[in-house]
Amino acid sequence: NGTLAASVLGFVNENEEGYGIEAYYNSYLKGTDGRVITTTDAHGNAMPYDYSARYSAKDGNSLVLSIDENIQQSLETHLSAAITEYGVQNRGAGIVMNVNTGEILAMAVEPSYDLNDPFTITDPVILEELAAITDEEERAQAQTNALWQRVWRNKAVSDTYYPGSVFKMITAAAALDSGLVDTSQTFNCTGALEVAKGVTMHCAELSGHGTLDFYGGLDNSCNPYFIQMAWKMGTDVFCDYLQAFGFLERTGIDMDDESLTQTVSRENMGVVELSSSAYGQTTSVTPIALITAACAVVNGGKLLEPHVVKQILDADGNVVENIEPVIKRQVISEDVSNTICAMLENSVKEGHGKNAYVAGYHVGGKSGTSQKNQGIGAGDEEEEQK
Repeated sequence: NGTLAASVLGFVNENEEGYGIEAYYNSYLKGTDGRVITTTDAHGNAMPYDYSARYSAKDGNSLVLSIDENIQQSLETHLSAAITEYGVQNRGAGIVMNVNTGEILAMAVEPSYDLNDPFTITDPVILEELAAITDEEERAQAQTNALWQRVWRNKAVSDTYYPGSVFKMITAAAALDSGLVDTSQTFNCTGALEVAKGVTMHCAELSGHGTLDFYGGLDNSCNPYFIQMAWKMGTDVFCDYLQAFGFLERTGIDMDDESLTQTVSRENMGVVELSSSAYGQTTSVTPIALITAACAVVNGGKLLEPHVVKQILDADGNVVENIEPVIKRQVISEDVSNTICAMLENSVKEGHGKNAYVAGYHVGGKSGTSQKNQGIGAGDEEEEQK
């Protein structure tokens, strides 16, 4: 199927080096070569007595994926369209995950590559970079090393980014579950908040929202509201929930090269770092880590281990292993999860997320605009200006 699910499937080369599940599950897939053992003299001639042992070749196993081909095609189509529309320069990634099982229903990185011809670069951004290299030797080296790695690298599990306000549903769930904040909690937003001497952080609504309750803070994605919410929790409680939601460890997805979330340690998290962390501008996460945590927010509070393989079959089609859901821990209570679910759904149905509403379905969501945090200072935190 050409480029379909290329970042998931991947490939291996003649040295058994590669990417995706082809590399991760290579020992299951490759089988065992057959061989014949006989006795010979030092020159390779047959000995006067007869001895031989024959070992038959053994076919490798097959994998049954959790990927839904229709969802995968839809994700790739719309992701490609968005990349073109917004002029994305460093590829885009998307994941669809079953919140109750951890099964990955779709995972895409665009622009992609053809699995039947993985050594041909088609990404226009990378091709433009190649064209700018005039030295032929340097160009050949770039094409065979760094640029190819960018083509094959699965951004959904290997790259980190600052998620912005999508992270606010994590902060909101943590605050409610801790018992230090309730849904009637109000904070005032004037459009800016001085969090430390000489350090002011801003709201997207520069004139301010006024007094907001919990739902208003979430629906309006108000930065000052979430900063003050984090202050109520304090550093230790906030960091406890960062750990509980899995941001201090790898998710354990069955793929190589998963990166760790980059976060400020508990010891180094002062009021400035706590404030910006509350709305997703200091913690740099992988897409797979964020969606895994988001699933825990809305599935009743369970942190699951994501996976793309659901069955291993032998050469005759018999089931060797079923991959069952793995629940790592209960992160928040079921009641808190239900409350956040209702708020996220209401935000789509009646609040600021109306463009995501689909008639006949329960749809919930949280918007976010990512912005790299390159050193915090006065006026640096003007997140979500659109």
